[in-house]
Amino acid sequence: MLSRAAFQKHFVEAGDKCWLIRSYEYKRSDTLNAYLESVPIKVRQNYTCRNQTPWFNYLPHPVPQMLFSSGFIKFGPKILR
Repeated sequence: MLSRAAFQKHFVEAGDKCWLIRSYEYKRSDTLNAYLESVPIKVRQNYTCRNQTPWFNYLPHPVPQMLFSSGFIKFGPKILR
């Protein structure tokens, strides 16, 4: 279960992930901008944040043409188009 404490421990304090803001699509609120400005640089020192500009940027991947499940059924792999 992802509780507030578990999120803090495993994501925030672990430093492995960055919060992904949908900055590509929506105008950010003043509150969100204030929060982003308040995040210390040392918290942003992970792969995700260091390899995009601005550090909180997020661009979604294109929708795939085909989804492929690695599970097998009687006659072969399941495919959903």
